[in-house]
Amino acid sequence: MTFRKLVPYLLFAGVLGLAAVLLRPEPPPAAKISPAELPREAAPADATLLEFEPGSAARSTPVGDLESRLEREIAARRALERQVDALARELAELRAALPAAPAENEPLAVADPDAPADDDPLARREWFDEQSLLDAGIDAFEADTLRRFYEELELQRLTLRDQARREDWSDAELRTALQTLDNREEEMRQRLGDAAYDAYLYAAGRPNRLVVTSVLASAQAGQAGIASGDRILRYDNQRIYNWRDLREAMSGGSITDTIAVEVERDGDTLQFYLARGPLGVRTDSRSIAP
Repeated sequence: MTFRKLVPYLLFAGVLGLAAVLLRPEPPPAAKISPAELPREAAPADATLLEFEPGSAARSTPVGDLESRLEREIAARRALERQVDALARELAELRAALPAAPAENEPLAVADPDAPADDDPLARREWFDEQSLLDAGIDAFEADTLRRFYEELELQRLTLRDQARREDWSDAELRTALQTLDNREEEMRQRLGDAAYDAYLYAAGRPNRLVVTSVLASAQAGQAGIASGDRILRYDNQRIYNWRDLREAMSGGSITDTIAVEVERDGDTLQFYLARGPLGVRTDSRSIAP
């Protein structure tokens, strides 16, 4: 049989094969399995983990290295805890050795430089020595008036301090309230004059003399001749009763001024002319009978 006779048979067989392929039924779709359902095998002890960081290639870290790092971190943390405990014990011991601190918002107690010392006889006498006013030449009516004035102010000061503790005032609030009483006393000082106010301070047991206790030899007071034991009475014609008066007097005027300093020495009154400013002396405020 020639090839030309076989061609129709070959074409017919090809058509049958193509039809068989096209008409064959499709297999059912395979079930999808999530990664979580895939079986996992335990990693061997020397297995490595892959760590990924954004924008970088994966790097491997042995599990053994991670365990070592964890053990070192735990050991370091425990050592730090021991150090903290030791410091806490030392702090507790230091606090126990310190004096008790004042309660919160309680005004701190500040020593009054004008208060008489505990061993000073003035600290044990009456609050107000009315007889000393009479001895200073003040008449009985004025002496009684000054005593009542003093007792009124003292009672108001005690009341204000008690109120400040009860109502938890700040130091500034207490100072403002007490300043009102100080202003009343300053008005009384101006009314009395220097001599009577001097006697009033002594009767109240308050400082009325500023005594020089030491002199800096190279300072102007030492060069002028002011000596230990001198009582400073006036500075630039202002009466001086205590160190506050001297501080206020020195801070006034111009530093180029020449002023007179009046002192009492062995019953005599001396005058020294100095430049305004620090004298270079140490002083003590005392209560001395005029």
